[in-house]
Amino acid sequence: MDSITAAIKATHVARDATQTNDQTILDAYRALKATLKSKFGNDSALVAAVDALEPDVDSTGHWEALEKEVIATRAGQDPDVLAAIQALLREISACPDEERILGHLGLAHAALGQHEQAIEHYARALALNRESGGRHNKGIWLENMGLAYHDVGRTELASEYIEAALAISRELGDRRDERICLSNLGTMYVSLKQPQRARPYHQASLDISRELGDRRSEASSLGKLGLVHAGMGQMDRAIEYHEAALVINRDVGDRREEARHLGNLGLVYKVLGQAERAMEHYERALNVSYETGDQFTEMKQVGYIGMAYAALDDIQGAILYLEEAVSISHKLGDRRNERYYLDKLGKVCDDVGMGEEASEYFERALDLCRELGDQSGERDRLIDLGSVYRMDQPERAIEYLKRATAISREIDDQNGEWVSLVNLGQAFADIGQIGQAIESYKSAIIILEEIESPTAEMIRRWLANLVD
Repeated sequence: MDSITAAIKATHVARDATQTNDQTILDAYRALKATLKSKFGNDSALVAAVDALEPDVDSTGHWEALEKEVIATRAGQDPDVLAAIQALLREISACPDEERILGHLGLAHAALGQHEQAIEHYARALALNRESGGRHNKGIWLENMGLAYHDVGRTELASEYIEAALAISRELGDRRDERICLSNLGTMYVSLKQPQRARPYHQASLDISRELGDRRSEASSLGKLGLVHAGMGQMDRAIEYHEAALVINRDVGDRREEARHLGNLGLVYKVLGQAERAMEHYERALNVSYETGDQFTEMKQVGYIGMAYAALDDIQGAILYLEEAVSISHKLGDRRNERYYLDKLGKVCDDVGMGEEASEYFERALDLCRELGDQSGERDRLIDLGSVYRMDQPERAIEYLKRATAISREIDDQNGEWVSLVNLGQAFADIGQIGQAIESYKSAIIILEEIESPTAEMIRRWLANLVD
């Protein structure tokens, strides 16, 4: 859900829940409408969609129409509109605690990328739900809590919340919500690089989509299964699934999803070493995104093209396109993807020995991780910077790697902890602090043995070389 739709929905929920016409909320809501009128015109389809909701807030069709107009006009990217939304949310937050108000405030803050605030509101809504006992709402807050945790990099915790929401949807016999939970869980496990675990969730989501006759969801599930099979190295199957999704996209006229699946096909051809065919699909996807005005998909395809240039060792082309992806994500207010492309730029520069440029990109990405509250992302950027600074700023590298190790322990991430410790050991060894290097390697080995990783043997050999 976009930020404008979420904020307006929170407004109507607050007025209904409190059974009042709170003047401060009304004034803030009218200020948002006035901003939309001044930016897009009194007679615009966007303003008409907002007006249509006021007498009929229970109409799913009206809410869908509003979301469509917000996407088409990119209204949620306008700084004045965003300021009006923030002012409206502040007034709604002043309402007495009520479960639905808190839950919808969570949705609005999530749409704005304010995930920590969203988590706080969902937690308060869930606390009140323990008294009301409403199972449907509990499932909604649990699922959205999970999505918010995913957005701050707490994927394991996120999956626990969505699993709980899935159980409720099955208990209530709500097949639509069950499908959504299954799809989100599959996506979580793909992000954890566990495609085998993701596959049954996306397959079950596909089965329900077909049972419900929901063609758009069917195409989405097919595309996600394509990503799963690509993650499993089954590229022929991945192509089959993406092509099947494209057929449905074209049948139902869903151009936005068509662009997305074209881009995913490009990724498969890239893995297969067919660079020209990959670039062809990226460019087709980019052209569709221009036609639909879908800047999010435009950003993704520009990013794919940048990474394709990097794979072809065209570093200037890679930097040009990845910088454009950073620019688009910044305009969209998409801080997470802005961070992602800055990280890619850092890696491209680091791979060709452009250490100064790499550190600048990684530092910018680090700042965004901290702004987003993404601790695992912060840890990863600290490791990247530690690697870059080892060459000429070893003390700074050690400082960053110590912090990376501490964060891994804070979020109970053993994989991140051993990687941080190994890098820290290398940094200590670089400056002759052999005792501390040995201590770091030994700590890493303990973790590697605990998780039964074959990497433990390699680190033992490194340790033996230091001791000798």
